[in-house]
Amino acid sequence: MTQPQPGAQRWWALAVVLALLLVGLVGFIVTHPKAGGGAGNGPVDAGPTLSDVVTVPRPAQGTHFGLYLMGQQLGYMFMQERLEGDRFVTVIEQKWSAVIDGTHTERYEKTTRVYDARPGGALLSLVVEQSGDSGEMTLEVQATPTGMRVLRKRPGQPNETRTIAAAKEVVEDADQVRLALRRKTDVIGTITEADLEQYPLVTTLAGQETRLLGGREVPVWRVETRTKKSKDPLVSYVDESGRLLELHFGPTMVAFAQDERSAKAALAADAGIRVVTEVRLPRGFGAASRRVPGKAQVVLRGLPAEGLVDDYRQKYRVRADGSIQVDVVARAPTRVARLPVEDPDRGANLKRTVAVDSGDAAVREQARKVVGDAKDAYEAAKRIVRWVDGAVADEDVMLVRASEVLRAKRGDCTEHALLAVAMLRAVGIPARVVGGLVEGKEAGPPAYKWHEWVEAFVGEWTQLDPTFGEAVASAAHLQLDSLGPGGSTPLMGALTVLEVR
Repeated sequence: MTQPQPGAQRWWALAVVLALLLVGLVGFIVTHPKAGGGAGNGPVDAGPTLSDVVTVPRPAQGTHFGLYLMGQQLGYMFMQERLEGDRFVTVIEQKWSAVIDGTHTERYEKTTRVYDARPGGALLSLVVEQSGDSGEMTLEVQATPTGMRVLRKRPGQPNETRTIAAAKEVVEDADQVRLALRRKTDVIGTITEADLEQYPLVTTLAGQETRLLGGREVPVWRVETRTKKSKDPLVSYVDESGRLLELHFGPTMVAFAQDERSAKAALAADAGIRVVTEVRLPRGFGAASRRVPGKAQVVLRGLPAEGLVDDYRQKYRVRADGSIQVDVVARAPTRVARLPVEDPDRGANLKRTVAVDSGDAAVREQARKVVGDAKDAYEAAKRIVRWVDGAVADEDVMLVRASEVLRAKRGDCTEHALLAVAMLRAVGIPARVVGGLVEGKEAGPPAYKWHEWVEAFVGEWTQLDPTFGEAVASAAHLQLDSLGPGGSTPLMGALTVLEVR
């Protein structure tokens, strides 16, 4: 098998999609036709049974946004919402095209949500339609008396169904930005993300300021939205009339409200932007970073300190010049438990999810077979990681469930980590996927690549890399996943490595 490389292209592509999907799920919606049609820029006729999020001022026509990454136009987004009887419907459409490390990639996604329009109205359905070079898929989620029924459709494959817990998300979460502006207070709610997990969502008015738009200064509100998955806020700028003008995903990724032709200009050119996803290193990591125990030191600029993990494995400090020094130590665990292992996070790292389907019969059987007679949790974890490394061929595909990876036995770092975590959980080892940067192993100048690997609790937390078959993830791994995938995307072009030791 060829030596797997970090999932630079896929990791970045997924990060972009997840960042945009967050926009759709949070509901930065910009149009609301009155019942029966009509134009104008004002609230719908209010009725006592409608939530105030339905009646907030917003433009009467859908808004297109041009999406820009590092100053280059990546693609577009279109947002629309409408009242249909007693239902509140939101539609978000997005398409982007890019040449990433020399390979062309393209994605299209449309998300439709339906809520009960009454105050506190429930999320009734969610439909996600995806297409592009990663393949086609439709995900239909429908509320039932016992939860949410999920139907997944893919061309040439049998439909898949399952039931998940009822969504806590309500109609007020459909447009927290304008709701916060109307109420002049924070809005707290819940979001159901693409993995069908539910996360707390908080939107805050950060104050008023002026923005230069069309050659003149315009007074706007700055509104910040945060989820538990990401410390880096999604910032929106909206005027008093409810027009959403800009979305900022970080220092290098911005969406601007534009006319339809301008928003779609990048796709009309049929070229896509050119992006290099690696972060060059001044020199490669030495032998000390490859040994176990091993250590490494790296100094960076352009990375928010809150994006770094500070724990048993890596420590950081901000230098006087504003750069960040990170010291990483890689060692084998010294406290090892017997199987099964109690989760220190009260079961969160043993949970069965849509993606980490550790309860799948084939995943459980393969995990038991690989672990064999091992009772030591760390020995079991090492066997699983090494098996995944040897069994999964390196290929750039999009597989969203661990059971799919097991059947296909192919994928990049994302699939390696997903399958390893599912197998670890299947035998009673708490585990989760972590993400960040690792030094690439291919020929050429030394560089960090975007990457995913595994953290497991075997009596204490330890990190392993199933892409490289490392029983201890080397000190050349720099964890950044407290930013979340969407939060790491904007770091491209902004992150600089100054020193490596």
